[in-house]
Amino acid sequence: MNIPPDDQNNPPGGFPPGGLPPDGGGLGFDPSATLPADISLTSKGGSKLPYIIIGALLVGGGGFFAWSSKKAREDRVTHVKFMEEFRAYEKDDLIKFWSCFLGPNSDGTVINDPNVITAKVDIMFASDFRAYPTRVREECAQKAKDAQGKIANLGALPVYTAALEAYGKGIVGISEALDDWAKVAPEQVQAKMVGKNVGDYGTAWHAFAGGALTPEVIGYDQFLHCAIPTVDTMKDTQAFVEALHNQCKDAAYREKLQADCGKLVTTDKPAAPTKGYKGVLAKMAADDRELQGFDDCLKRARKGKLKDNLAPVGLKWVAFREAREALLKIGAEALKE
Repeated sequence: MNIPPDDQNNPPGGFPPGGLPPDGGGLGFDPSATLPADISLTSKGGSKLPYIIIGALLVGGGGFFAWSSKKAREDRVTHVKFMEEFRAYEKDDLIKFWSCFLGPNSDGTVINDPNVITAKVDIMFASDFRAYPTRVREECAQKAKDAQGKIANLGALPVYTAALEAYGKGIVGISEALDDWAKVAPEQVQAKMVGKNVGDYGTAWHAFAGGALTPEVIGYDQFLHCAIPTVDTMKDTQAFVEALHNQCKDAAYREKLQADCGKLVTTDKPAAPTKGYKGVLAKMAADDRELQGFDDCLKRARKGKLKDNLAPVGLKWVAFREAREALLKIGAEALKE
């Protein structure tokens, strides 16, 4: 608050600069004088009026402090009630939003890293390429709006208003970022499917113990020969992994592995294995380390082509978390004393 200089804008009757002069400033008393020793709180006629005035002042002051204490207690009760309602709201209402896009029983309020959020979204997408983006855009978005709407029903004091507004915007912000991601997610389905099928088909190939060849075993055999055409001449899995590691450093190779070889386990599945499939099985079936090599190489291929549009989801979660922490801090400060 800006206080004007003493020589400006003093109200009528205000004290001049430096306080009262020695003579009382013409007010009829000397401020340096002392009260007489025989001063009495009653008038000469024995009137109790001064006592009554003093008593009234004391009662009035006591009434103010009693009212103030009562108001503080009432506010404290309101803070406690709000925090309990807020805890129940996150447990019963907001959890529906988290579970929708992060998976059953997931709670985004206990996660402490945005990378965990985006990783969970990626896992959910990988588990259901086609249905998950639609669920995010429709079902999860509605749950976010429902959660935001219920915030207004919490019995919060005005001190929480701004924090609650930021908290609600944070929820919707996450949902909107997910919606943006889901709009382009279908474009990633084919790329993701290559990686998933290579893993699944490769597992079936390594487990093959003879008998009729399945489409998965045939597809992976063709994929191996596409990835490293000289696989028939290699000694073992170690030699294959080393060759794959060196080849994967090249962007053109990664593109070929993803697009051309990837078709052999997705859209252009072969009907028969290569001529040398038995020899490769005999040398490599017991050691599946090339599966991890393919997974790493295909991830690099996807990262080079596809926009990392899950990053905004993580950023919006950070904004939500900061708003939540600010809200909880208000409650903690109010209940500290």
